[in-house]
Amino acid sequence: MDLYYRDRFGRRQGDNDGEDKRTPIWLTIIDIVAAIISLVVIVALIVIFAGQFVSPEKLWYFSLAALAAPLFYITAVAMMLYWIIRWKWIMAVTLAIFVAGGLVYVPLYYRVNLSKTYEDAKPNRNDIKILTFNLRHLHQDNWQPSIDSVAVLVEQLNPDIICFQEYPASGELRRQADSIMRAYNASSAQSIIERSDCAVECFSHYDIISADSIGGIQGSGVGMWADVKIDSDTVRVYCIHLQTTSVSPTDNNYITKREFISDTTREKRFRDMARGLLDNNKIRAQQADCIARSTNECSHPIILCGDFNDVPMSYAYRTISRGLYDTFSRKGHHYAHSYRGMFNMLRIDYIMVSPRFETVAYDIPATNISDHRPVTATLRLTQN
Repeated sequence: MDLYYRDRFGRRQGDNDGEDKRTPIWLTIIDIVAAIISLVVIVALIVIFAGQFVSPEKLWYFSLAALAAPLFYITAVAMMLYWIIRWKWIMAVTLAIFVAGGLVYVPLYYRVNLSKTYEDAKPNRNDIKILTFNLRHLHQDNWQPSIDSVAVLVEQLNPDIICFQEYPASGELRRQADSIMRAYNASSAQSIIERSDCAVECFSHYDIISADSIGGIQGSGVGMWADVKIDSDTVRVYCIHLQTTSVSPTDNNYITKREFISDTTREKRFRDMARGLLDNNKIRAQQADCIARSTNECSHPIILCGDFNDVPMSYAYRTISRGLYDTFSRKGHHYAHSYRGMFNMLRIDYIMVSPRFETVAYDIPATNISDHRPVTATLRLTQN
C-alpha cells in the first residue's frame, strides 16, 4: 500500500513530511543571537537585583549595571515574548521569572496611571508642599547667574519647606540668595544659615526648633537635618547631597552627541569614566550608611530630600530609603527624570517620607535653570 497520497494540487503527501519542516538557517541564527542576548540580560538582572544589597565597597562592579536597569528589564520583556512566540518554553519561563521579580521595582521608574485623570487628593489647608532642588551653585547652562530665575521659581511653586543642594557657600551669589530667602521667610532661613557650614540649605515657613549637620560623611557629600514644628508634631527634615558621579558636561556631550564614534582614544576615555563612577559609588555607599544611621535613630516623622547622584536600584537608594517610601511611587506620572543629561533617563533627586505622610501630589517641573530639575511633593501628615 502506498505510504503517500496526492493533495488537490497533485503534490505527494506522506510519512516523510517531517523532512520538509526543518528550521530555516536564518531563523536558527536569530535564535542563537536571541539566546545570547537573553543570557546576558539574565546575568545583568541578577547583578542588578543583588547589587542593591551589596555595598560597592565590597563588590564594586555590581553598582554599574544599575544605571541601565530599565533597559535590561525592557529587553527581558522583549526576549520573553520572543521565546513565547517561538514556543521555547524553558527560556520563556526563565525570563518570565525575572520579569515577575522586577515588577516590584517598576513603580520606582514608571508609575502607571490607569484612570484618565490623576487621582490627587483634594487640597487641604494642612497640606505641606516640599521642594528639593540642586542649584548648581546658582548657574545656568551658559554659566550665567540663575538667582533671578530661582526666585521666580520659588514664588511660583510657593513651597512650605525648601531643600537646596549646591547652594553657594560664599561670595556675592550667596549674599543675594540669602537676601531672597530671608524675604521668603526670614527667621527660619537665618536659623539654618547660622547652624550650617555646608552647601546644603533648608528653609521653612514653619518654626525650626533645631538643626545640625550629619557627622561622619566622607568625600564631598554633605547632609543636614532640621526639626520643624508642624502643628503639635515635630518633623525632621533631611537635606542631603551625595558624592558626585564625576560625569562632567564634557563627558555627557561625549556620550549623548556620539563624539566617541570618531575618537580614536575612546577606550581610554570610557575606562576613565567607569573608574570615576566606581570610585564614587564606593564613597556614596559610606555616605548612605551614615545617613541611614541618623534616620534610624530619629523618633520623629521624616521628610528626606536630596540629590543622591544614584538611581533607584542602587545600594545608596535602598540603604537610605529603608523605613521610608519614595513619593514618586505614590503620585508620580509615567517615566520621570530629574537630571538634564544622559538622554534624560536618570531620576537621581528624591523626596522620601515616613509612612505617616500621605502623598497628595508629586511633580518634576520642567526648567533649564540648572542641570537638575526641581522636585516637588505635597504631603499630608496623618495621625498615629
